[in-house]
Amino acid sequence: MEYKLIFDKPGYIAHPYWPEREQVVNIQKQSGMNRARSEDKRDAALRRYLEKMGMSMKDYQKLEQEASKEWYRDDADNIIIPRHHLSGCLVQACKTSPAGTRFSQDQLRSLLQISDFVTDRKTADGIFKRFVLPTDGKGNPISNQRRLTKNEFIGGFTAVGTIDFDKSDVSEKAVRELLQYAGKYVGVGASRKMGYGRFKVA
Repeated sequence: MEYKLIFDKPGYIAHPYWPEREQVVNIQKQSGMNRARSEDKRDAALRRYLEKMGMSMKDYQKLEQEASKEWYRDDADNIIIPRHHLSGCLVQACKTSPAGTRFSQDQLRSLLQISDFVTDRKTADGIFKRFVLPTDGKGNPISNQRRLTKNEFIGGFTAVGTIDFDKSDVSEKAVRELLQYAGKYVGVGASRKMGYGRFKVA
């Protein structure tokens, strides 16, 4: 079935953690560039490591560019909310949602076939800035020093996608009510504690 999600302000932040980001972080750690005290020494440490790995500075810069992409997009370059963001949102909602809308967290991804949700946006509306503790790909802190993080956001938009299921196992009413609960109390994407990612079901 098709669903339309309405996002008011502040909106949605994707903040993807691409595989390329993991590569960049590992290169910076293993090269020792972050321990250098001057920009010249940082650059020299990085270049020595890249040469050792058979990688050019141009390759590294391209990797950095890919790692810094702010959005998931479809083939038409529309910003999308990826299916794994929506399914993660619904799994989280199942922990506290009313009994009639609650699915087994282990079975939800098999019971509901969730598509990417396509927005009506191609560009961001602004940038959200905040100080955060840096973490690794698993969410573990890697430093006690907070760093300024900036992410693009979109607000005041709609996203359309489908959620398919076997009606002999799942009721449409339960799916809709779970979506409504998730949109109000959980949210999708990054910075949910700051109010981002909240939505209503049309």
